[in-house]
Formats: sequence, C-alpha cells, structure tokens
Amino acid sequence: MNKQIAKKNGYVHPLDTVSGTEWAEDVDHADPLIAEPGHLLRLYNSAPTPEAAAFIAGIIDMRLAISIVTGIEFKLPKNAYKRPLDGKDIQDWVDEVDQIDPIIAPRSDLIYLQEKAPTPEAAAFIAGIIDMRQMISFVTETEF
Repeated sequence: MNKQIAKKNGYVHPLDTVSGTEWAEDVDHADPLIAEPGHLLRLYNSAPTPEAAAFIAGIIDMRLAISIVTGIEFKLPKNAYKRPLDGKDIQDWVDEVDQIDPIIAPRSDLIYLQEKAPTPEAAAFIAGIIDMRQMISFVTETEF
C-alpha cells in the first residue's frame, strides 16, 4: 500500500505487529508460492494475532485460486481455515471482493478493497492477496 495512504488510514501491515517473533521468522522463510498446504495451515493456526491469521488466509485463498486455474494440486482438509469475511456484518464489502479475480485484478482494485475493508482482519486478508500478487510479479517479471 502507498505509504501516504497507509499513514492517512492508520494502516499497519499485519506482519509489522509480529515482527521479531519466531512465527514471523517462519513466515519469512516460507515461500508462499510453493509452501506445502500443511505448512501454511500451521502458520494460520499458530498466528499470534487475528490479523496475522487473516494475512495467511489471504495467501491460502490465492493458492487455491492458482490451483484451480493451473491444475497444480493444493489440497486442504475441509474447513481447515476460515476466511475472515464470514460471520460479520460486512456482506456488501464481501460481495465486492467476490466480484474480482484475485489472480488478474489490478493493484488499484485490491488497494481500494483494502482501504475500504470494514475490519482489520479483512484488510489483512487483502494484504495477503496483494503480497502474493507482488511475489508472482517478481517471479514472472510482470508488472503489478
């Protein structure tokens, strides 16, 4: 996110609050593009904050979307994780999120959704998607 916008909105990256922890080191060493589903689930389940768990949920959602498009297997047990978009009074925002394709959505659309996020967990979920897209752009040498 643009630092000016982040400062204006009081946005803190979901991993900033846990930096220096063993968990954060584990996240830094895990490559979300190739990490085993079980490893991402362990990170999700052991996340020290709800925002950190939501960030990992965004990564898991991206991996699931990539597996659907590419056919590369990414299997999770049923109900293994929960999108931080359920059970809250945020349905209009969730409807907007569900209208975009996270694999090809422009950065501006994702930033818009993140800025409009009704909860810190929802913003962190989008941050996970944005970070995955950024990693994909580095690997594929495409602009995001």
